[in-house]
Amino acid sequence: MLADGTPVAEHPLIQRIFAAVGEGQGEHRMLGAPDRRMTKTPEEAGRDIARKMADPAFQKAMTDSQHPEHAAAMAEWQALHQAKAV
Repeated sequence: MLADGTPVAEHPLIQRIFAAVGEGQGEHRMLGAPDRRMTKTPEEAGRDIARKMADPAFQKAMTDSQHPEHAAAMAEWQALHQAKAV
């Protein structure tokens, strides 16, 4: 509570501060904006799969179980195939 009895959360300045913070997060801009999507379209996933198949470093990481990036490569490969199947 502020000195005048107003709850802190209801003070206009505090509300403006939180509104500005929310604007800065930009989550509202992600919805429907193709360049801000959180997931890939099946077409995008297909293109990424083709790029990964042509990338020798990625192929090495994916096929060599002892490679330090093997787990990450496999997870990415699986995620791409799941996105393509959607």
